[in-house]
Amino acid sequence: MKKILTKILVILSLLSTCHCAVSICPDCVKNGKKYGWHGGNFLNKWDDYYRCALSYSEGECYELALIYLIKSIELRYKDQWMARRYGLLHFINYFPHREKGIVHYYLNEYEKAEIELLLSIKHASSAKAHFYLDKVRRERMVLEKQQTTKPVIQVSVSDNIISNSGEIWTAEDSVPISGTVKDEQYVSKVDLAKIPIFMENSTKQFSFRELLNLKQGKHNIDIVAKNLLGGTSKHRIVINVDRSGPVIVIQRVELNYISGFLYDESGEISLEINEIKSCVPTGQFVPFYDKIHPQKKFISLIAKDRIGNLTKVVINKKDACFNINLQFIAQSSQLMSDDDNLHFRQNSIKPDILMDENYNNTTVYENTIRLKGKVKGSNIESLFINNINYPVPKGLIICFSHAIDLSVGKNVIQIKATDKAGNFIHKQLIVNRRISEIKKNKYRYSVAIHLFENLYGQINVAQFKQFLENEFYQERRFQLVAPNVNRTKTPQSCLLGYITKRHIHNKIGVEVFARLIETKTSRILGIKYHDENAIFKDVYEEFLSEITLQNLSKNITNKFHKQFPLLEGKIVNKSNSIIIAEILQYEDIPDKWNVIIGTDTKIYGTGQILNKNENGQFIIDLLTGKNKVITTDHKVILQ
Repeated sequence: MKKILTKILVILSLLSTCHCAVSICPDCVKNGKKYGWHGGNFLNKWDDYYRCALSYSEGECYELALIYLIKSIELRYKDQWMARRYGLLHFINYFPHREKGIVHYYLNEYEKAEIELLLSIKHASSAKAHFYLDKVRRERMVLEKQQTTKPVIQVSVSDNIISNSGEIWTAEDSVPISGTVKDEQYVSKVDLAKIPIFMENSTKQFSFRELLNLKQGKHNIDIVAKNLLGGTSKHRIVINVDRSGPVIVIQRVELNYISGFLYDESGEISLEINEIKSCVPTGQFVPFYDKIHPQKKFISLIAKDRIGNLTKVVINKKDACFNINLQFIAQSSQLMSDDDNLHFRQNSIKPDILMDENYNNTTVYENTIRLKGKVKGSNIESLFINNINYPVPKGLIICFSHAIDLSVGKNVIQIKATDKAGNFIHKQLIVNRRISEIKKNKYRYSVAIHLFENLYGQINVAQFKQFLENEFYQERRFQLVAPNVNRTKTPQSCLLGYITKRHIHNKIGVEVFARLIETKTSRILGIKYHDENAIFKDVYEEFLSEITLQNLSKNITNKFHKQFPLLEGKIVNKSNSIIIAEILQYEDIPDKWNVIIGTDTKIYGTGQILNKNENGQFIIDLLTGKNKVITTDHKVILQ
């Protein structure tokens, strides 16, 4: 009897539910198309009203959209990524305040729109909300007839970089540029050296810190900032990347004095002769003359430029005096007949190139090497290193410390010198540059990019996936793994996402949102181990085209790479399975992120970042490898 009653109650309950599940969203017809409820049971839930409102917005039925957005907000107030509808696996991205703000925008109610959009961003920041907030603020400033301002750009450089006369001098491989841009009309875009700096949203004050990898030479770097009304400012910084030491030209050596010239582009050169500072005038090309002890057999010269680049040489006074006599003979050769002059050139001492280190047929791992050496002879009048002509006067010995930027693979370096008599010397060096073992892509954190799910409108998701993979590959930050069942390697994480297309006000809005999920734990990866704000990285643009998909893939890639930077450092201490490391930190480092431990030629283990100590150093738990073989000479790099 009890079982029968139970069944009757269940049936009555179902009938009651079916009776209540009637759509109360009236149809709104525009251009022959109905907007409102799309079918199914209308359960008077917050998500039912929300879906009706989205449909009304798409059909530009804005009054109805507002009514149903207000009803959904009454039932569920906060905007939220992945709001649970019912059960464990039914979620929806719920942004009623954002959509309400967009409706107010198209109704020209800009003040109300700004209030709703700011509230949405406070609850759960989204690219679409920021996109429309910019449009609202722009319209409000136009209505207020504000005069267009120009952003104020302030740039600062690190302490180890010298600035003078508006120019920056540095020997660093990576040049850090920091700055702040301010504008009451909201900074909307900042370019550094013609490359956009990543910005989450427009703001009245934007601070940045970027690393520029610059080659040897002078670089004009423009920082261009723009505000929402189109006001633009440009600030130029001149960066002189100088990794070469001064050139020392020794012209004359006697028992008690030495003289010659110094050359350096920086215009500030100091000189020590036998550890005694010599007086040298300011300038790029300056003479020097100083007394030396008559009993000294060797003469040590150290020339230093304004940023510390050195050129060192030790010469034998006896050999130098011998070359002086040859120089006098060479000068008198101008009075000889042609036959005698030819005989002199054939029998005089030819120039010789002597290197401090033998770089020929060597393998290096640095981006730059410094060739240190000298050219010896009589009346040497020209020196070329890789077609760079050093403007040197005639001398006995020309000493150089020249920086060479290397490409990955084989590098051919040419050194040439001639003397006044026409004698010529040429030396060719082959230097092979390889990528450090610790920096190879095969040790990076592995990611499988999956096909994004297509929601609310058809988009070529396969083409978007291809664009996204290309962007990730070009950054070389992650190791890409094919997301298929036949793969030989399981990825450490999967990049999953959605792409949506909605019509609104004669435009097509395309929204992409994605998340990086750790394969082993299924947790969503963020800066913090559990970070609700890191659920999705999202981007938004209007108008659908191939270029739009490319831009969206680039922007979403920038967001992930900003959140997971590739940083490296050095080990400073260790104890049992704990390693202490200093990491150059320009960005936040995600909690519990793994690091690779090794050198240019070998990997010694892996570790996991635990936290920071009071000195700002990172405490790393050794996961694989032996602590006893790891030393303070080893490097660490984020996986």
